[in-house]
Amino acid sequence: MLAEAILLVIGLLALALAARSLCRNLSIPYTVFLTTLGILLGWIARTRPEFEPLLRFQLTPELVLFLFLPALIFESALTLNPRQFAKDLGPIMTLAVPALFLSTAVIGLGLHWLFDMPLTHALLFGALISATDPVAVIALFRELGVPERLTLLVEGESLLNDAVAIVLFNILIGLALGGALGWSDIGLAAGEFFRVFLLGLVVGGLLAPALTYLFHRLHAGADAYALLSVILAYLSFILAEHYLHVSGVMAVAVAAPLFAFMLMIHAQQSVAQRIRELWHLVALAGNSLLFFLVGLSVDLGELFISLGAIIAAVALVLLGRAAAIYGLLPAIGHTFSLPRVARGEQHVLWWGGLKGGLSIAIALSIPAEMEQRSLLINMTVGVVLFFLLVNGTTIHLLIHGLGLDRLTREERAEQNRILQQVRQCCQGLLDRLFGAGAISRGAREFSWGMMRPLAEGEAHGGTSGEDVLHRKLVRRELQELRTLHDVGLLNTYTYLDLFSQMQSQRTGIVPLGEASAAETTEAPRSLVARLEATLLRCLRNRDTVVRLLEWYQDFRMANQICRDAASALICTAVLEMLEQEEKTSNAERRKRAGDRYRACRETHRERLSEIVRDSSRYYERFARRLSLRIALAAARNLLEDEHLHGGINDKAHARITGLLEKSAHSLRHTADPRHRLTPEELIRRIPLIEGLDPSVIEKLARQASVVNFLQGDQVIGSGERGDALYIVWSGRIGIYHGDVTDKRERTAVLHAGDFFGEVALLSGDRVRTASAVAETPATLLRLRRRDVREIAATEPALERRLREAEETRRPPAAAGR
Repeated sequence: MLAEAILLVIGLLALALAARSLCRNLSIPYTVFLTTLGILLGWIARTRPEFEPLLRFQLTPELVLFLFLPALIFESALTLNPRQFAKDLGPIMTLAVPALFLSTAVIGLGLHWLFDMPLTHALLFGALISATDPVAVIALFRELGVPERLTLLVEGESLLNDAVAIVLFNILIGLALGGALGWSDIGLAAGEFFRVFLLGLVVGGLLAPALTYLFHRLHAGADAYALLSVILAYLSFILAEHYLHVSGVMAVAVAAPLFAFMLMIHAQQSVAQRIRELWHLVALAGNSLLFFLVGLSVDLGELFISLGAIIAAVALVLLGRAAAIYGLLPAIGHTFSLPRVARGEQHVLWWGGLKGGLSIAIALSIPAEMEQRSLLINMTVGVVLFFLLVNGTTIHLLIHGLGLDRLTREERAEQNRILQQVRQCCQGLLDRLFGAGAISRGAREFSWGMMRPLAEGEAHGGTSGEDVLHRKLVRRELQELRTLHDVGLLNTYTYLDLFSQMQSQRTGIVPLGEASAAETTEAPRSLVARLEATLLRCLRNRDTVVRLLEWYQDFRMANQICRDAASALICTAVLEMLEQEEKTSNAERRKRAGDRYRACRETHRERLSEIVRDSSRYYERFARRLSLRIALAAARNLLEDEHLHGGINDKAHARITGLLEKSAHSLRHTADPRHRLTPEELIRRIPLIEGLDPSVIEKLARQASVVNFLQGDQVIGSGERGDALYIVWSGRIGIYHGDVTDKRERTAVLHAGDFFGEVALLSGDRVRTASAVAETPATLLRLRRRDVREIAATEPALERRLREAEETRRPPAAAGR
C-alpha cells in the first residue's frame, strides 16, 4: 500500500509538471487546468476499475489542515512585503474579518429564506464558503501578474480570513449540534472567536523567535535553518490547532514573518535566499497535488442532484462578496481614513474571490449526524467548481478590460531597454558564431528572422533625455544596493526598506536615502514609524524589559549605521557613473543630478561622523564586527561560486570552509573596546554618589544598563511614569518643558557626564515633568530605582545618602524629573 501510494504521488507530480508545460501555450491558469484534469481522472477512475486506486486519494479535512495548509500558508507569509502589508493593513483586516462576517450573514439568511434551511446550518455554509482560499487565490494571481498592491490585498485577505472562517465554522458547528441559536450563544461565540484568534497569534509569536534564537545559539548552518523552517511551519500549526485548540493558521501566519525577521539578524543573506527557494518548490508541489485532489473529489452525478441549490448558493456567494467589497470596504475605509481601494481593484477583488480545497475540506469535516450534510457538501463542491472554472478562467479578461495589466511609462521604458539588450546579445552571439565558421550566413539570417518578434515587441513611445538619465541612475542605484546586500552590509529588512524608497521615487531624479535623511527632522508619519515609536515608548518605561530595550536600540543603531554607509556608497557609485557618462548626454542634466547626489552623500557622511564622535564605543565595536562579517561573507560567496562551477575540488573546499569557520568563531568572540569613560567613572560624577566607597560604585555600575538612542528618539516624556536615573555617556540630550519640536522650549542641553531623573529615582514619584530628547546619536547609562534600593539595603552609607537627599529635596524639583 505504501509503495502504491508513493508511486501515485510521483505520477501525479509528473503529470502536474507536464500540465504546467502545456499551460504555457494555453490561456487557462495552471491551477484551473489541474482541477479540470483531476475531474477527468476522477470520472475515469469511477468508470474504469484499473484506475480505481486514484479514488483512494480523497480530499480529507486532516490532509488539508495538517499537510497542505501549514506549508502553503508559511510560504505565502514568508514572501510577503512587510512594509506594504503594514501600509494596507486596514483594508486587509476589513476584508478578512468584518467582510467575511457580512458575507456569512448574507449567504446564511438567503439560504434560510429560499430553502427554509435551519439558520445555524445556513450560517455554517456561509462561513465555510466565504473565505477566499489562500491556495487558489495566491496561485492564480501570481500566474496572472496582477499589480503588486492588488496581489497583496488578495494575498493578505486570503491569509487571514481562512483562519477567521475556520474559527467561525467551529463555533457554528457547536451551536448547530446544540440546538437553537440565542443571544447568549452569540455572546459566548464572540468571546470564543477572539480567544482562539488571538491565542493563535501568541503561539506563533512565541515559538518562532524562541526556536530561531535556539538554533542561532547552536551555531546552525544553512541546512539547519532550512530544516527549522519546515519544523516551525508544522509545529506551530499542530501545537496551536490540535493541542491548544486555537487558530493554527494564525500561528503559522505570524511565525513565518517573525522567522524571516530573525533570519535577517542571525543568518547570512544567502541562507534566506536558499530557504525561499526551498519553500517555492514546496508550494509548487503542494499546489499541484491539492488541485488534483480537488478535481478528484468532484462527483458530477452527485452535483447534478443538487444543481438548484448550487445555483442559488453561487448567486448568494457573489451577492455576499459584492456587499462586502462595494459596501463595507469603502464605508470602513472612509470612516477610519484607511488607504483607498480603487473601483477597478474592487471589481477584481469581487470576481477574484476564488474558493478552493480548504472550503471542501471544512465541509467534509461536518459531523455525519448533522442533517443535510450531503447537501452542504454538494453545494460546497459545486460553488468551488464554479469559481475555479468560471471566475478562474475569466479573471484575466476582467484585469485586461480594466487596464490593470497595462505597462506604466516606467515599465514600458524598462521593457524597451531589456528588449534592446536581448537583441544585441542574440545578434552578437550569432555574429561570433558566423565569424568563427560555426554557422553559415543563411543559418544566421534564418535564426535572426525567427527571433524578429523580439524587435517587434518593443513598446512605442519616445523618452526624453531626462527620463533616460533617470533610468540609468536608478539602475546604478539598484546594482549597488544589491551588491551591498549580497556582501552582508545590509540585512534583508533594510534592503527592502531602501528598495521600497527607491521604487516610490522613480518619477524623478531623487537620490536614494534623500528622503530617509529627513526622517530624523520630521515626525514619523508611516504606520511602521508610529509603531516603532510606540514600541520604544513602552520599552523605555518598563524596568522588567530593560535588556530588551538595550537589544532593540542596538539593532536600530546598527541599522542606522548600515543605512547611512550604504546610502553614501550608493551615491558615490552613481557619481562615478556620471563622470563616465558619454559626452552626448546633456551636461546640465548631469550636473544637476551630480549636485544632488553629492549633497546627499555629504548628509550621510555627516551622520556617520556624528555617530563616530558621539557613540565611539558602540561604533568601534560594531565596525569591527561588521568589517569581519563582510569579509567572511565575500569569502564564502567566492568559495561557493568556485565550488559550484568546478573551480575547486571537494577536499580543498572542505579545508577552506574549516578555516572560514574558525574566523567566524572569532567573530562571535570579538571583544568590545572600552569607552573613554567607564560606567564607574560616570556614576562617580553624580553628587548623590560622589565620595562613596569604590565597592558601592562598582555594584551600581554592574546594575546599570547601557542604552543607545538615535537622533530624535525621546528618552523620557513629560507626563509619563518612570523612576530611572539616566547618565549621558556620549552624545547630546535636550531637556524640554513644552513642545519638544519647539527649540524655544528647550531648557537645557546635557553632554557626557551629565545626568537627569535624580528626583524620580529618590522619591519614587513616577510622573515625569520634563521631556528628554536625543539631539544626536547618544549612549546613556540607566539606573533603576529598584536596583539602587536593593544595593542600599546592604550598604548603610548609600542608604544614609539616599535618605538625606530625599529629605533635602522635598518638595521635589521639577527640572529633569
